[in-house]
Amino acid sequence: MPDMNLTPEDGITNYITDPTQGPACAMECAPGTLYRNYFVDVNADGTLKEGGGDDSFELGQRADRQLDCLAYVGKALHNDKENYWHLKNGYVLPSEPTSLSRLSQRLQSLSEESIDDLRGQLAVGVQWDTEVSSVDSGEQRVCQVYCAAVPVAYAPGTTTDQWEPFARLVLRGCYESTLLVAALKAIERGTREKVYLTLVGGGVFGNDEQWIVDAIRESITSLGSKFDRHFPVDIIILIVMLSTNCVTDGLAITIFFHRWKDLRFSVSILGLLGRVSSPYMVAPRLPAMLFASSAFCSDDRVDGRHLGAGSKWFEDTFGFSERAGGSNMHATVHRNVKLHKRSDGVLELRSKPLRKRYEVGSFTTPSLAELRSAVSQNRAPETPGVRPYKQITIQNIVADVRELHRDPANDGAVFQVASQFNCLEMPGMNTTPEEGITNYNHDHTQGPACALECAPGTLFRNYFVKVMNNGTAGEIDVSDVDKSAAGLGQYDKKQLDGLQGLGEALDNRRNRYWTMKNGYATPSQRGSLADLKKRLEGLSKSTIDELTTKITVGVQKDTQVSSVSDRVQKVTQVYCSALPVGYFPNTSPADWEPFARMVLNSLYESTLLVAEREAQRTGRTKVFLTHVGGGVFGNDQRWIVDAIEKAVFSASLWGSWTAKLDVYIVNYKSVPRIYEQLVERLIPSLEGRFR
Repeated sequence: MPDMNLTPEDGITNYITDPTQGPACAMECAPGTLYRNYFVDVNADGTLKEGGGDDSFELGQRADRQLDCLAYVGKALHNDKENYWHLKNGYVLPSEPTSLSRLSQRLQSLSEESIDDLRGQLAVGVQWDTEVSSVDSGEQRVCQVYCAAVPVAYAPGTTTDQWEPFARLVLRGCYESTLLVAALKAIERGTREKVYLTLVGGGVFGNDEQWIVDAIRESITSLGSKFDRHFPVDIIILIVMLSTNCVTDGLAITIFFHRWKDLRFSVSILGLLGRVSSPYMVAPRLPAMLFASSAFCSDDRVDGRHLGAGSKWFEDTFGFSERAGGSNMHATVHRNVKLHKRSDGVLELRSKPLRKRYEVGSFTTPSLAELRSAVSQNRAPETPGVRPYKQITIQNIVADVRELHRDPANDGAVFQVASQFNCLEMPGMNTTPEEGITNYNHDHTQGPACALECAPGTLFRNYFVKVMNNGTAGEIDVSDVDKSAAGLGQYDKKQLDGLQGLGEALDNRRNRYWTMKNGYATPSQRGSLADLKKRLEGLSKSTIDELTTKITVGVQKDTQVSSVSDRVQKVTQVYCSALPVGYFPNTSPADWEPFARMVLNSLYESTLLVAEREAQRTGRTKVFLTHVGGGVFGNDQRWIVDAIEKAVFSASLWGSWTAKLDVYIVNYKSVPRIYEQLVERLIPSLEGRFR
């Protein structure tokens, strides 16, 4: 389930909108996934009924009848009486504020033997020999082991310490069960078996990577010592996302061989950039550490530490836990951080625990119309007959946006950041600002990565921004700083809205084309976007352009890069959101297209005009663009490329002849051909325009 509010009745079609490992595997073996949703036979206690029922109408999972892999663990712990946790559509949630603390204390009081017995009660789902439906021949079959970790990051008001004993128990059970399934298949077939492990519980689930690493290591060593020669399995650990837990410059999977001389299993780590393997059959006598090289595991560290590592990055940066006060994170932050406005107008955040200052810079939410006006007013007079060569340069680069932020050569640069329309990095449309920013480190996409590089600015946008009635950011004055900060910050019912101006122009309140939900613009009702498409297609180009200028972006100007500790490095970040096309498969992309193109055109031009304003002041500015709206948001690459091309020419029209822009399109891993073609078209056009 991509969301704990979804039930089996919502089906499996939406799995394709979630690019993470689990849904991807489920879609590769779609018949098995269809079976588990619609045809599995479930007992009343959440266990699997053997043999299946006779009436297909009674089969399948429902909101009130779902598999529960913790059913036997719950019975052993008398969860029905103790009320430690409850299950909500597959997600394990604390039943009451003290339940995790009580469970943690109980588990810590048990012997290792009792913990092992409890672990043995954990169930996993095994889809034996299921067809890989993405292979056309239909002759490929695999065995899938479905495992769940506990959702540490989904329960505000709880701490990782409270979750840890329970989380570790579940993780160890998942990995050991998976390895045992592989061993059973190897023994059954009489051949070596490959088993691919993933980092279950990582990412947005918020399980500490050290817990996952320990669970893998302990499972391998435990089974290796128990089965030795009867364990002919090749274990391959898949690193889908770049690991942030770079211990000793690599992934800390420690395999202690002790006195084994002839192990029958191997261990490999396979990731984006290569493979590192341990030898099998002839193992070293001494303990050995198997790890991926630093080139394989992207180094997030600066000055001996890495921002965003584990769940304590917030505490390391600001000196206190965001969750220290329970569920009221705004009150906790306002107690520990003081907002200060300097005489030069620059905003600072001052951490009381660390006695440290951070430069937030300034934060505004200008519309495209306001940016055009500001750039035009500051435009330097032209020299008759003089056209400087190449005021705008453009190129594709493949780079880590975090390293770009930290590079001294990019001090003062402008970065486009993919966000939501509230200028925050919500992992889902049900997440509110009250849930804080600590969990941003679990999302490895471009937007959260940029937000964490400039963590003080992100803290400001969540907890200290002044939200006006029109959805824009108001100016912070001395009275706001001197009085209690209780009225500042974003909340469930009070958020920035980059589309509010456009909505007023289109009378969206009456027409109900879209609804804003925690920064996501969602269709208000079936057919509403088709109605909007029809209306937009009936308007003139000048009217469309006028509507486009109503859209706002968030500009965090001259904000401190907090991951740089040996100097004060500042950049300007432009927070932009596209429409969540991929989140609504029942709405045709064609119905989204006019609206989506309008938004993309506005945000790319706005970003370049922010950079143009900086270039008017300094003479030359770097601006780094990203693929806003790509990936899970599902905007067609052609819409994005067209918006960039249009924005570049528009910036050349509005911009000063003396101000120079160096535009970089930042790509992940490689440059898609469509972006290569874009630059190939633009370079000669720009050269001819500026000769």
